[in-house]
Amino acid sequence: MAVNLRKSIKILIVCLSGLLYIFSLTKNCYCETDSCAGSLPVAIFGFVGAFNYGQTYLVWLANPLLWASWVFIFFKPKVSVFLSVLAFLIALAFLLCVDIKDPNTGVYHKIISREAGYWLWLSSIGTMLLGTIMVREKKSENTIP
Repeated sequence: MAVNLRKSIKILIVCLSGLLYIFSLTKNCYCETDSCAGSLPVAIFGFVGAFNYGQTYLVWLANPLLWASWVFIFFKPKVSVFLSVLAFLIALAFLLCVDIKDPNTGVYHKIISREAGYWLWLSSIGTMLLGTIMVREKKSENTIP
């Protein structure tokens, strides 16, 4: 019974994180001086920027870490915690970015705001992080020394 409950909790954590992630894709993630960027195009094409357009785009690498965390929670919860922590720290690093390079023109634009898409994305990663820690803690409490 406890095993089924544990698996149900893991499924709930991944579903909640996934729903926040999907919802984030429907919103803008940041605004520059002259326009706002939609989260879906950034999520789809961000991997190109991560390797070609500077450090601001490296934040996109939090995505595959989050996706891997969704999988590892079922098989290696300790790895899932590590991946979630790393994804969360990388995602937080976007708050330190002041400008972003336009991949079409090569011109840098000042980031003037983080929009709902970014905060929902960060919440998705944070939910996964807290969930993996909770699952890991529950496992620790149930083991007899």
